[in-house]
Parts: sequence; structure tokens; C-alpha cells
Amino acid sequence: GDSLGHQFSQGFEAAVLGKGHEDKRIVHKKYNVGRKQFDCLVTSAPVRGGGVTAFWRYTQLLDMSRMVRIMPCYTQERKWGQNFVHTLLDYKYTDPAPKADREERTVSGFDAAVVRLPHGWMTAAQLTR
Repeated sequence: GDSLGHQFSQGFEAAVLGKGHEDKRIVHKKYNVGRKQFDCLVTSAPVRGGGVTAFWRYTQLLDMSRMVRIMPCYTQERKWGQNFVHTLLDYKYTDPAPKADREERTVSGFDAAVVRLPHGWMTAAQLTR
């Protein structure tokens, strides 16, 4: 389910960044299993229309009892780290204005969409269709 959520996020990023702007996608945290890379925390900015989009791979609930100050990115999440939140909220990017008028901006908040695919009642073939 989380791999499909990541694919959805990548498709959304491609749509809001537009062709030729893939360099605006920054992978902050990732891990590898063999030769395959899994992104844990990604930001893309600025996107068309302004603003930032982000992807945070976490397969548990963001429960306060699971919070720790610093957490690495790895396959078996048991807790979530404030360092992930601060990376997202302290992210700096430059707006796309002409060079003389460019400003550095800092992300201060996100509107959120939480995607949790209902894989418990769907077959793998239905999920990937």
C-alpha cells in the first residue's frame, strides 16, 4: 500500500512541477533495500501556482506516544521523528521570479492530504490496475 501511495505522490509531483523542473524535487531522507531506493521524505518547490508539495512515508499512525526527537528513515517504522516535521517546515526554496526579484521562502505550514490505500480488502491485482 505505501508503495502505491508513493507512486501517487510521484505522479502528483510530476503534474505540479511540470516537464523540465524535476530538479526541484529534493529527497531529504531515503533508504535502500538491495539496489532499490525508497524515499521517506521528499519536497518539491516551487510548484506551478506557487507553494510546496511534500511526501512523508510513514506506515503507522502519527500518535504522540510514537513521537521521538530524532528518527532515521528505515523499513520498519515503529516511531516517528520530530526531525521529519522540522525538515518539512524549515525547508527553504527560491521562487521562480526573474533573477532580480527572487526571494528565498521558508515553508511554515502545509495543507494536508493523507493517503492510506485500502489494501486490506483489495487484491494486489486490483491495487495495481
